[in-house]
Amino acid sequence: MANDEVNMDWFCGTNYTTGTTGLELNLTNPCFVDFLVACIHTFGLIGASLILLILGCCTRLRQVNPKTLLIFPGHDTRWITFYIFWVVLLAAIGEGILSDISGLSTPTQPNLYVPTTLAFVMLMISMAYYHNMECWSCPSMCWFLVLYWTLALFGEVLKLMNLVKQGYGNFDILRFDIAVICAVIYGFYLLLEINIIRTKILGWCFTEPGYPLDLKKKEMYYYHRYTNLTSRVAFWWLNWLMILGYKKSLDMKDLGVLPDEHGTRFHYELFKNAYEKEKVRFQQ
Repeated sequence: MANDEVNMDWFCGTNYTTGTTGLELNLTNPCFVDFLVACIHTFGLIGASLILLILGCCTRLRQVNPKTLLIFPGHDTRWITFYIFWVVLLAAIGEGILSDISGLSTPTQPNLYVPTTLAFVMLMISMAYYHNMECWSCPSMCWFLVLYWTLALFGEVLKLMNLVKQGYGNFDILRFDIAVICAVIYGFYLLLEINIIRTKILGWCFTEPGYPLDLKKKEMYYYHRYTNLTSRVAFWWLNWLMILGYKKSLDMKDLGVLPDEHGTRFHYELFKNAYEKEKVRFQQ
């Protein structure tokens, strides 16, 4: 074996194209790129988990357990992209496993599905990380996500270059399509983090809104606007009411007060403004 090669049969199987079993350590080797991508996602997993563990156990943030959160810019877009990416990565894992088991006469190749499996797990961790970042109102946590999304985008670009080099750079090939989608989503997530830095940390072209008056009301339990997208869609924020209603008959005082935006005064002002605009437009 050459000095610049490392035996990676356990990860990539046998390289039947060249008839060798070693892994040449350079960025043009598809097996090495898969290993590099797996290392990037492993770094993200360990790093994000450690940050959450340290902040959640060793700082004052461990005392913060809010029922609400102040939504950061791009919140809904991030969650919608998360569900799309969730499906894409499941498809990538399935494609890798099927490609591996289809070659029954060749050694198994974990590199076909291990990197995407790690990416899938890291996607779940990243959303938990982002959720805590909003709950703790700690936008500086996004610096780690900037680093991770940058590395993940770099790895995916290398993967695309290798697919093109192997002659798989065609949109008729599922693996190439998945790699393109992954690269676009990683780039999009990177832009979301940069936007958080611009707005929440640097304050460029952004005015920080004050603390919502609704949340200052002790008897305001209608948290729909102040929870994450998944909770809003599934109405998880109402679990406390379901549990309370299961234990006893509900009274009006159990429901608390409504937010201002759902009060009669707020809607009266909306109707009045719309009416005045239509009145002026009709007179013209």
